[in-house]
Amino acid sequence: MKKLAFLLLGGLFAFQVSAQNNALNFDGIDDYVQTSIPSIQGTAAKTYEAWIRTTANANPNAGGTQKAIIDMGSFTTGARFTMSLLFNNGIRIEVGGSGLNSTRPLNDGLWHHVAAVYDPLSSSASYFLYVDGALDTSGVLTTAINTGAGDVVIGRRIDGINRWNGDLDEVRIWSVARTASEIQTNYNKRLCSFPGTLAGYYRFNQGVAGGNNVLVSTAINELTRNGDGILNNFSLTGTSSNWVASSVLLDTVDTRVTRSGNTFTAVATNAQFQWLNCNGFSVISNATNSTFSATANGSYAVKVTQNGCSDTSACYTVTGVGTSSTTLEENLLIYPMPLNDGGTVQFGGQGSFSVKLIDMTGKVVLFQNGNGTSPLFISTTTLKNGMYLLELESQMGVFIRKKVTLLH
Repeated sequence: MKKLAFLLLGGLFAFQVSAQNNALNFDGIDDYVQTSIPSIQGTAAKTYEAWIRTTANANPNAGGTQKAIIDMGSFTTGARFTMSLLFNNGIRIEVGGSGLNSTRPLNDGLWHHVAAVYDPLSSSASYFLYVDGALDTSGVLTTAINTGAGDVVIGRRIDGINRWNGDLDEVRIWSVARTASEIQTNYNKRLCSFPGTLAGYYRFNQGVAGGNNVLVSTAINELTRNGDGILNNFSLTGTSSNWVASSVLLDTVDTRVTRSGNTFTAVATNAQFQWLNCNGFSVISNATNSTFSATANGSYAVKVTQNGCSDTSACYTVTGVGTSSTTLEENLLIYPMPLNDGGTVQFGGQGSFSVKLIDMTGKVVLFQNGNGTSPLFISTTTLKNGMYLLELESQMGVFIRKKVTLLH
């Protein structure tokens, strides 16, 4: 079997495919997300986790107001379970009647992971607050917890006040007290398998960051569509009150692939690989190494398993296997030769294409697009006589360079 005969620009292409990484921005005025996840009632263990970013002042001792991140329950003493920013702009647990605050201010405009845990079985303390994977504060509350009925709400308290002002990402609701080890190990990882104790998981990867998302008003619960969140009062256009780009760096699957000719190499380390035929995404037998060489025309991708997660790369098209360069160049017609005040380029059977003329200094002096069914006329009336390099690149990946002469 002959190798690809057409030339490749630069000889090596690198591609990166990464999952969309968005967050949700709340304007602090009236935005909130109402879920249908029921509250974890009574004295049962529970955990909130989220990535947050804000510059808002939540400290009432310095003119600010509480910024609620997640809440559940009902508005009576001890009957709600709230995670927010409050005193000192630190993270806080409230049950309605009393609360526990962390020591570290978090309204610095940077992304921080926060977690609030209630553990009724702990012998040392019942409430724990974590910042960026590490325990910040623990303690007990004077008010007994007895979380009431009421679905989980994100971005405000259940009584409709003290709304979040800033970005949220990777919101998780657990019906278990997550341990310090579990939080430290997983706070910067995307979850790919979902334990039964995970009640809600919102990656907030919907929409187009900063775009027009007026039709994208649902935050998907990764566990089950029954727990999706409804966005209320968001403008869903622009850089606020909308889906926005997130810079939270989570350990995910590296699906980057480099390409040289018809040979592809997956970049991921400490990973397992399975190359696929994109026609039905069927498994290619014995193609489990990081490198794969295509021996037939087609479209190929690789499934990468890394950090306990699996993801599939983009599909890469291979054409021209078994086709000689002579055959490809025979499809290319340029006339008249030499060119005068213009010329015609035809390249059949390879779809749309682009043509460049490059002078002897390396400057591109002409660029035009054509297709494989109609002749393309290029005008050279403004160009000087001499030798030029004509470059043709087709949508099917064919790349041909040919010297041409211009003589008016």
